[in-house]
Amino acid sequence: MKKVFLATLSLCLHLSLAWAQNLVPNPGFEQYDRCPTQYGEIARAVPWLCVRGTPDFLAACTSNRAIKTPGNYFGSMVAHSGGNYAGLASYHPTVPNEMIAVKLLRPLRKGRRYRAGYWLSLAYSYSGYASNNMGLRFTNNPYADTLATEAHLRMENILDYTGGWTLFEGVFRADRDYEYLLIGNFYTKERSKLKERPFAVASSAYYYIDDVFVEELPDSNEVVVNIEMPAAPEAELRVKPEQGEERKGTFRGDTTLYLPKQRYRVEIHTPGNYPVIEDIVPDSTEYTLRPQPQPLQKGETIVLRHIYFDFNKATLKKESYAELDLLVDILRQNPQMRILISGHTDNVGSTGYNQRLSLMRAATVRDYLVSKGVAPQRMEVKGWGMERPIAPNTTEEGRALNRRVEFTILEF
Repeated sequence: MKKVFLATLSLCLHLSLAWAQNLVPNPGFEQYDRCPTQYGEIARAVPWLCVRGTPDFLAACTSNRAIKTPGNYFGSMVAHSGGNYAGLASYHPTVPNEMIAVKLLRPLRKGRRYRAGYWLSLAYSYSGYASNNMGLRFTNNPYADTLATEAHLRMENILDYTGGWTLFEGVFRADRDYEYLLIGNFYTKERSKLKERPFAVASSAYYYIDDVFVEELPDSNEVVVNIEMPAAPEAELRVKPEQGEERKGTFRGDTTLYLPKQRYRVEIHTPGNYPVIEDIVPDSTEYTLRPQPQPLQKGETIVLRHIYFDFNKATLKKESYAELDLLVDILRQNPQMRILISGHTDNVGSTGYNQRLSLMRAATVRDYLVSKGVAPQRMEVKGWGMERPIAPNTTEEGRALNRRVEFTILEF
């Protein structure tokens, strides 16, 4: 893999909350409304637009060998991912440089910082030249902006590598809100550098483009939370800061949160599952959560991970109330549901003491639920003491996991 270093554009800043990831739809040109049959059909890879010249949609599905992947009229290159990619001329001696555009999934926001780029490769058999200045420009009028003479990010050096894909990327701050991304060479022929390749069949510089990306980045006073969610229906996201108002939203699949630095509780609610609850303590700038939702069904055992007691006592700490209130809501929404509340300890102390302590803690949880209106006959309690560890008791981390309260669904 090669990586291109380039100039960045630095502008102003403001702070807000967002969740998003790659803002480019169909970034690898894998979706299309119809398989291309001839040159110049980049618009088949919806929602990409041809805004200048005749840029190509090169696809594995086509029967036209001139625009097929991996081998085509311009050269031969296996797609960086999937089976398709785009192709365009960044330089031609007699016609304008070619450009493509796409409307972003949501607009760039003024003052925010973004990482943007794509993978590219020079088509070896067609390109009589290699050039620099391939880049990105953001706009609200993609067709009019093909006449622009500057890019937000550009490749300063000549790229003449034909043996694989090169990563072109950079970071910039948006000077205004933008809805569209343009790709191409926005500089005049006089301002572009060229390297001649006399053994090629054409006098242009032609590049393959794949896996385009635009990602919002955090600032120093933010924490980034990456949520890698398994395939699931749309999820509800609740973000509860230690100070400030709770934020809610919905998402599907992987997503990223950009949050002002402080403590948070993140809840992920999916239909038919117990909520995933994660505490964010910003001692670093980036976290990755890989939630595994647990189904609410008969026989399922779910650990209440945010239940806390005073040391060696069965007295609930107030930090426990939030998760217990979620369990109250679930029991109210499912009036037929009955549960067994089980207490567990580590192996520090005698067997009899730990059994009594675990039973008392399970009973304390039941009593809290009863105080919130849950009928006591819907709950049973059991103290297991040290009998059922879920981690080795040889480390403090393992012992902490074993000190737990969980519930098992008896009826649903």
